[in-house]
Formats: sequence, C-alpha cells, structure tokens
Amino acid sequence: MSIRFVLRGCWVALLLASALLPARRLVAQTSTGSIRGVVSDSSGAPLTGAQAVALNPSTGVSRTATTNARGFYALTGLTPASYQLTIRSIGHTPAQRQVQLQVGQVLTLDFSLAPTTVQLAEIVTTAAAPVAEVRSTENATNVTQEQIQSLPTSSRNFLDLAQLAPGVRVTPDRINGTGKTFASGALPADNINVFIDGQSYKNDITIGGVAAQDASRGNPFPRNAVQEFRVVTNNYKAEYQKASSAIITAVTKSGGNEWHGSLFTGYQNKGLVALDTFQLSDKEANPGTFEKPDYSRVLTGASAGGPLVRDKLFIFGAYEGNYQNRQGVTRFNGDPSTWPANVAALEGEAHTSPFRSTLAFAKLSYNHSENQLFELSGNVRHETDKRRFGGQFGDVFRSFSAGETFRNNVVDAGLKHTFFGRAWTNEGLVSFQWYQFNPEPFDFTDVGLDFNGIGRIGGADSRQDLTQRRLSFRDDWTYSGLQAGGAHVIKIGGNLDFVKYKLNKQLNENPVFSFNNTNNFATPFQAQLGIGDPEIDGNNTQLGIYAQDDWSPNDALTINAGIRWDYESGMYDRDYVTPPQLIDTLTQLRSQLFIDIDPARFFTDGTQRKAYTGAFQPRVGVSYAFDPEKNTVIFASGGIFYDRFGFNSFIDETYRRQHPNLFFTFSDTARPGAITWDPAFLSREGLLNLVASGVSPKQEVFLVPNDLKPPKSYQFSAGVRRQFGTVVGALSYSGIRGRNGFSYEWANVALNPDINDCCISIDTPYQNILVGNNTVRTWYDGVEARIDRSYRKSSERFGWGAGIAYTLSWAYAEGGDLFSFPTITANFNAKHPIADDQRHRIVVNWVADMPFAFGIQFSGLATFASGKPFKSVKLSTGPSDQRVVLGYDRTPWFKDVDLRLRKDFPNFGGTHLGITGDLFNIFNTQNLGCFDETAFNGDGTANANFGNGSCTISDPRRFQLGFQYDF
Repeated sequence: MSIRFVLRGCWVALLLASALLPARRLVAQTSTGSIRGVVSDSSGAPLTGAQAVALNPSTGVSRTATTNARGFYALTGLTPASYQLTIRSIGHTPAQRQVQLQVGQVLTLDFSLAPTTVQLAEIVTTAAAPVAEVRSTENATNVTQEQIQSLPTSSRNFLDLAQLAPGVRVTPDRINGTGKTFASGALPADNINVFIDGQSYKNDITIGGVAAQDASRGNPFPRNAVQEFRVVTNNYKAEYQKASSAIITAVTKSGGNEWHGSLFTGYQNKGLVALDTFQLSDKEANPGTFEKPDYSRVLTGASAGGPLVRDKLFIFGAYEGNYQNRQGVTRFNGDPSTWPANVAALEGEAHTSPFRSTLAFAKLSYNHSENQLFELSGNVRHETDKRRFGGQFGDVFRSFSAGETFRNNVVDAGLKHTFFGRAWTNEGLVSFQWYQFNPEPFDFTDVGLDFNGIGRIGGADSRQDLTQRRLSFRDDWTYSGLQAGGAHVIKIGGNLDFVKYKLNKQLNENPVFSFNNTNNFATPFQAQLGIGDPEIDGNNTQLGIYAQDDWSPNDALTINAGIRWDYESGMYDRDYVTPPQLIDTLTQLRSQLFIDIDPARFFTDGTQRKAYTGAFQPRVGVSYAFDPEKNTVIFASGGIFYDRFGFNSFIDETYRRQHPNLFFTFSDTARPGAITWDPAFLSREGLLNLVASGVSPKQEVFLVPNDLKPPKSYQFSAGVRRQFGTVVGALSYSGIRGRNGFSYEWANVALNPDINDCCISIDTPYQNILVGNNTVRTWYDGVEARIDRSYRKSSERFGWGAGIAYTLSWAYAEGGDLFSFPTITANFNAKHPIADDQRHRIVVNWVADMPFAFGIQFSGLATFASGKPFKSVKLSTGPSDQRVVLGYDRTPWFKDVDLRLRKDFPNFGGTHLGITGDLFNIFNTQNLGCFDETAFNGDGTANANFGNGSCTISDPRRFQLGFQYDF
C-alpha cells in the first residue's frame, strides 16, 4: 500500500475527528427502518397515550413512541435488528412481541390490549408468525444475514446475492472474471446506485454504477461487515437519489454488549477446478503439450465487535483479503508460418497474473442517550492487479510487455447522528469518499506493435489516473404527529454533495504501429499517437431535496406520495467554447452531413449551456389490505426517477482538442495520400518530428448538445402480496421506460439507403465528426413472482429458510452504448433486445440445518435462465467490420447450481470451529457463449459455423474448501 494512499486515509480520519464536534442533526433513512401501527382496547377503540418501546437486547438500547388520538404510533429511524416491542397503557395489560426489523422495511404491527385492574400487570407475550412487510408499494427484496453468511458464492462478493430479487441481472462470478456488476430491467449497470449505511457509492466518472466496480475483479465491501441489504427494483421512495433502475441499500454490523468475532479462510487451486469444453478439446488434440493453467486463490478475513462501555459505546471491525495468482500464457492467432520472428519468439510465454485485494472496515457506535445515537465508520479498499496480457481480461493475443498494473482505491468515511424527539426523528449523515482508477503500464517506453490477425507485442499505449472526491451532507426529518384524515408519517430531507473530478488520461501517448499481410508485415501501414495536455478537471455541486408522506386514512389503506428534485452544477462542461474554426467548417459542411448540426444546439460561446433544473420526480404508491388479518395486500405505484451520466462521457469535446489522437497512414510505395515509410518514424520522437515538419493527420471532432438532459425512467408497478404463516408470496407486474440516454453518432458516415448496408461517407477535414444525441431509450416489462420463508430456528438444532424468484420479462433498447454506429436508429441500433434479455429467469435459494446428517448445514443457490439473444447477420459488402442484422436467435438455457455444506464441531468454551465445502456448478454445465453471428458471408453463401459457441460464460465445476472459527 503506497504512502500516498495511507496519507489520504489519515486525512479522512482528521476530517471526521473535526466532524465529531457536538451536532444535533446528523444518519440517513437509507440505513434504517421503522415500526408503526395502531393500539386499541378490546372493543376496538383507539388508545391515546399508550407507550410503544422497542428494545434491542444485544445493545440494551431502547426507543419509545407514544400513540396519538387515533391510537397510532411510529418508531422511525430504527437500526435494523431484532427488537423486543412492548406496548403499555394505564389500565390495560401490557403486550410484547419479538420483531425482526430489516433495512428499509416499514413494518405494520397493531395491538389490542385487554383491560386490567392490576396496577403492575404481567406482560402478555404475543406468539405469532414473524411480521412480514406486505404493505409496501416498493418492489423490494431483503437479503438477510443468514443468506449472506450461508449461501454459496465463489468470491464472497455481496452483489452476487442481488440476483435473489426478480428482474435483477448479475455478472456471473468467474475465476477469470473481469468485473462484477448488477443491473435491473433494460437499463445498464450505470443506472443503479448502492447505499451503505446511508452513503452513496455512485461512480460519477466511469461505468459500472458503483465506485471501483469498473473493470475490477474485486469486491466493493467486506462481506463479513454487511449485516443485511435490500434490493429495490421499482418505485423506491423519494429519499433515494441518483438512480433510474435499481438500488441496493445495505447496513453494516455493529458491536453489542457481548464480544463476538469470526475468522475464516477459503482455498481453491487449479486441482479443484474442472476443465471446460474447449480445454478438454485442446487436451485431446494436444495430449503431449497441454498444460492446465496455474491458478490459486485464498480468501481470508476476520471480524470482531463488542462493548467499550456497556450499553453505551460499541466497536466493530472487519477485514477481508483476496489473494489470487493466475497464469497468463501468450497465444497468437493465425498460421505460425506467417508470423514475424519477433512475434514467434514470444509464443507460449507464461507469466503470473497476481491480484491482491484488501478490504478493511471499522465502526464506533455511541448511544448517548435514549434520544441520541452517534456512529462513526470508515472503509478502505485497495487492489492491485497485473493484467491485460496472455488471456487476462480477454487480451488473449497480447504479450506480457503490453500489460498493465491496475490499481483501484477507495476510502470512505462517515459520521451519523440520530435524534429521537417526541413525535419526530431527525437523521443525518456527513461523509467523504475518495476513489481512484489507475492502470499503469508495465512498459511505457517501447512502442507497441500490432500485427493484424496475429496479435500485439511491445509496450502498452496508455496510462490513466482518474479520481473523484465527494464531500456529502444529508439530513432527513420524520414527523408522525399529524392527524388529518388519518395517520401521517411525513418525511422531508435533502443532500448536498461537493464533488471534484481529476482525470489524467495519457491515451496513446506511447504510439502503436500497425502491420498487415499486404507486404508480409514488413513495414507498418498505420500508427496512432496521442499528444498534448492529458488532464481534465471538473467541479460539481449536487443538490437534492424531497418530501414524502405515508398516509393511512384507515388501518387497511396506505398512500405513499412524494416528490423529489435534483440539480447538478457540473454534469458537463458548461463553460466550453466551440472553436471559431470548427464552427466555420461545420457550418459549410452542414448541408452535406448525414446528421444536421444545429448551430443553436451544438455551438456555444460559453453562455448557452444552462444547468438542468427540470428534474422534478413525483412518486406515488397505494396499498390496500382487503382481509381482516391484513395478510393480503394489493398495491400499485408509479413515478419518475432521474439519474446522472458519468463525467468521462462528455470530456472528449475538450480532451480531443487539447490531447488529439493522431493517425498516420504509411506506405512502402509512393502511394498518394500516404507517407512513405522511413524506419526513423518507428518511435514517439519520430512521429513528433513528422508533426513538426508539417504533417497534420486528421482529428476526430466531438459535439455535445447544449440542452443535455440527465437520464430518467418512468416506473410503474402493480401486484398482490400474501403472508401464509411464515411464508410470504408476491406476484407483480413491473414496467420501466428509460429515456434521455446518451450516445455519439457519426455525422460523416451512414448506411447506404439503396441496400441498407454499410456504408456511404463524405470526405471532411476531420477523421470523424461525432455528434452527441440525448435520445437513447429502453423498455422493460416484467411479470415477477416470489415466495420466501426467512430462515428461523424451530429448535436448538434445526432451522430452515428458502425462496424462489421467477421473472418473465421483455427488455429492449434503442441505441448502442456510448457510440451508436452509424446512428442510434440504424440497423442493429434500432429497437432491439438487450444482450441480457432473458424471457424466463428462475433463482432458488435455501439454507437448512440437518441434525439427522451429523449436524451439517446444507445451503444452495441455483439459477436457471432461458437463452440470451444473439444477432443473425450478413457480412457487409463494405468494410469488413460492418454487418447487417437479419434478426435474432437465442442461446441455450443457462443453468448453474451451487451447493454448500458446513459442519460445526462441538462448542469449546462458547466457541466453535466450522469446516465448509462449496461445490459450484455441480452438474458441470457447459454454458456456452461467443456465438458465431454470421449467417451469411459477404458473397451471400451460408456460414456452416453459424450459431456455434466458441467460449463459455460460466466456469466448469469447481470446489472450494474453507474453515471458520466463531467466538
């Protein structure tokens, strides 16, 4: 870990120390829950002035609320935990019930108290099924501590378990995986948000949705520090910001009045991993030379928590380490007899690709009084990964010298404070986050050499150092004393974030020279070089305010109404000035281009761009319990949800002008329009000398619209929930319409309208003219069903829990990613199924204790999904990399079943040792991918290989052995 990294952590500690000065309004609802209900007497009349007391036995902390004239009480801002809820009223027998409150939940629990003449009546404990959240208007799934601790997941990434929610897509967890993200509906991972203890982990600069999840093998947070989390896929309340698809809100563990801790380790190596279809084929074809790639992984961690001052001050800490070693073996493509000597010399070179990850979390909880709670927490994530060679991160035909060391760092810290008033609760949060994305080349001196159809050798071309710093303030005030046509729980709040972006993008500063077989790879035909100022900075102030009301006109009907407004001062460069020469040239070309460049929309003198102020987001939901027991509820909801774009998406209009990417075309003959090759050019200095001599290659131009709007979605849902004893079932419809997505289009290139094939183009002074379009759209419709039974023990030795989620969905998009070639509505960019569009998806999970089988705990996670779409294309008669989409076919069903067995040995002084065995993909299903999409070749003949897969999208069967010691 670098000195600079440690110093940043110390700086954050000092910031928080200063924040510990006395505060009255400092914790966000995104990390809490609430219990509410009505207290009445045996005749059904409401009891005014009754006391509701929620006691957390593990900490000794209690919270109190008093019923109003309607008998309504509300305990808000409660830390998720198991509570002992006691209701008392003078002249009535007290009642008590155990309640398990999970993060984000609003539990409704009514009481009827019997009269008594005894002054100190004995408390009556109510024996009933666990309280379930059935009256919410959100489409939400809670993931419990038992599921987090017991379900099998290969790398301990808690995002893996987001797939327990219907409509959620999770990147398969793979040994050689290149990232872990989750997404929902038809929108990409960029449009989600994750809140941990109320703090947003939004990635503001690059892709992936979560800070540090862009192209990382690592985990966002230590799993042994996560107590539980909630996945909301439709119509979350107005208090949540910066997301237009799904959110995760997680809460971390805290210390209690007893010391508890855990140590664990898990181990896997190449001997515990089976071969996949293609490795087996390679082994059969080359029995004498085939070698299984080296691989090993150790997952280890520890956590502990307990009291520093009983009932007052608690501490908790956690650490997780992920230590992996892979082997990268360079393999080049094509006929070895055609390889240049410098390429052939590197064939088969093997190097270790180590990945190292450290996650650390610490938390102090101070129960100042029954009215005040403080929490101070900090988290550090530090990763290094040597990659981008020999098959690592998909770079199969790439030598070791062209690789990089990827550094990924996050430092988070937060101070929370909750104040509980008589009929109100104030929650607040001040937090700081620093995130760094930093790939560093192994070799940034030797030029890169790219041999078309063979592979890449030499040095790497780029280095980057991207950072975001966020200082955030948030406050939420909840009032439950209003009585106007029923009981109201009103919540008002907002957030204010000060964000700084600093991007150092030295793209292509080490030149790459490209060769092809037209001259037997003797001399390059092209070179690429980046020059100029590589730094882009930005400041952004993000403001969000909201108000919402949970109104219960009666004990069966609940209406949730809210509105939110968000503002950003620096979503993109509002001070940008379009260069006059560019304006003149594009104005002259306007009538010839395939996309109209409206001067009023795309040219600016630095005053035309206004911050978007129209992000008003009304949200409303209704639920109605139509049976006397309030176990069956119908619900419906709808709303508008605004998100944001990554800062990196818009910088090219400035960056490409201050740091142009130059393409040089060479020829070893005197070909017109090409530079006659000279070996003196084969270096950065040689290309710079060409520029100094007057050679001026064409550059790309990027245009961003002045009226840019942030992405948003319209969400609507309806459904029914039913509690059957300890089981809760739900059936719902979910609809999401994504709007205002962004993509660049080519103004100088278009499909040929005569043949709907590629392409026609016009010659301009620029290599390409890319015009930003704010009209990318998505559509999602899903029918979602869930049946859940939370894990609970029925005896000392036996307990079980299980769930099944089924999704029937249709997910479409119009437009590509950040670059929709040639335009958003052309060819395969027209409305089409997204890459992850699966009609059917079934996810099953279970945890069961088996005292009859030597006390083993048996758990599992199984996923079955219908095929994903892949294009049926005809190769273009134009450039070889262009295709015409004829339609879509489907891959086979995806199947994966993972099992986990844990055996705990007898207690030793209150501690115990457990041995775990995880078996992933137990049926060794070969889930294929990389399907050949070419139905017809360029000459019109059918391709016999069409529809055949050339890779796997999940790992083969693999075993992992682990140990866990709990005390």
